[in-house]
Amino acid sequence: MQWKYLLATLRMLTPKFDVETFLHFSAHDYLVSYPEKLLFELPRGPLKDFVRERPFWFREGIKILAWLEKNKSSIVCYGEEDYPKEFYLLNEPPILLSFEGTSCWKNNKLLSVVGSRYPSPKSLEWMDQHLAPLVRGGLCLVSGAARGIDQRAHAICLRNNTPTIAFLPSGLKETYPSEFSEWKKKIIEHGGAVVSEYSPFQAMRKHHFLERNRMIARLGKCLLVVEARLRSGSTMTARLAIENSQSVCVLPAFPNDQNFRGSVDLLFNGAFPIRDSIDLKMLMDLSHS
Repeated sequence: MQWKYLLATLRMLTPKFDVETFLHFSAHDYLVSYPEKLLFELPRGPLKDFVRERPFWFREGIKILAWLEKNKSSIVCYGEEDYPKEFYLLNEPPILLSFEGTSCWKNNKLLSVVGSRYPSPKSLEWMDQHLAPLVRGGLCLVSGAARGIDQRAHAICLRNNTPTIAFLPSGLKETYPSEFSEWKKKIIEHGGAVVSEYSPFQAMRKHHFLERNRMIARLGKCLLVVEARLRSGSTMTARLAIENSQSVCVLPAFPNDQNFRGSVDLLFNGAFPIRDSIDLKMLMDLSHS
């Protein structure tokens, strides 16, 4: 078992554990066999403080890695070749990602998709009509596994034998939403990935949605907002992407439609309106990687 993977589980168990601390201590090959030795041998500093706060971290970390290995889940650490290069631009990048499937983010053109959990039939029809041709052309859709727009994006890829990437607001074992567990096999069969930055035993928490969405937004070449209310996670994610100078495109709608108030608002804050797959393809071609 590599020290850096065990060390990286501290981020899953202690969110305060940051990248700088990880990089400093992952360079040291500490040979430890039990928590007490770890506590005594670590030099004074941030890592020792973290470990003191979680005296059972060592065993918890081993339990996490053992579960991932037993269930044939893959892991990738900050700084490794398979780590998504886009995440280096995040203010708080994940240190350790666990995933089922392949690291397909390396070899595919990616579009991130967010939107309502209760979309209108017309929005779903638009997605089927205008995203499907791009997916058949090799576009990989990145989304968050949630009901509604997210699951429709994943379904379009699966129907067209194309990889899709789903980021969870939970651990791999405690898949949220629960019915998405049934999607995993198909996503893996089509060369996609189901990804989490949390311990596999971590249940969903409300604040995980925005944490998850920061990765969805950053990974794609641009972010597509299909349908979003004024105060919604999708709108907040899009605004964060705009602040980070990422390309955000929005499907426009009648301004009095409450399901699209957030979408319309984004158009006045730097997002691009799109009508169809032609507009979307053009924006993606113009967007920087």
